[in-house]
Parts: sequence; structure tokens; C-alpha cells
Amino acid sequence: MNHYDLLLLGAGHAHLGVLRRWAMIERPPGRIGLISAGPTAWYSGMLPGLLAGRQHPADCQVELPALCRAAKVELIIQPVESLSAVQQQVQLADGQTL
Repeated sequence: MNHYDLLLLGAGHAHLGVLRRWAMIERPPGRIGLISAGPTAWYSGMLPGLLAGRQHPADCQVELPALCRAAKVELIIQPVESLSAVQQQVQLADGQTL
């Protein structure tokens, strides 16, 4: 089992903001990972413009590999199958346990 000091589950609006901040300043110490089902994430702040036809879909997506590299966070591209708060474990779709 891999051990992380902090795992971010999903690349939602809040996690994207944290990653952007860590890319600009020193992030907290320890092993940090981001789990996402895919290599891109929709930036929800731009979705109203997309729905109104003012934004192109590609402009509303964030490339996670580049952002994670800049933030010094490990990117794990894999769907989450289950999680256990009691055991402090995350089970990924490929069977890996973190």
C-alpha cells in the first residue's frame, strides 16, 4: 500500500485553487497526491461562459499533469472505487489501495 500524507480526491474547483496556489508558493511538506478519473478537469468558474456560447470547451478545462508538476503534487489518474475513513484507505478501480 502506498502512503500519502495528503490525498486530494477529485479535481474540483477548490482543489484546483489549492494546486494553483501551491504552484506559486511553497506547498506544505510531505507526500501529496491528487486522484482524478482523467487528465483534465473542468474549471467550474468558466462554465457559465461556455453555456452562454462565449467560451470554447478547451478554454474551460485544466490540464492536470502540468498543474500537478508545477505544484509538486503526484497525479494519480484512476477512478476511486471506494474509501474507508476508519481505515484511512482509498481503493482505486485498478485494485490499488492508497
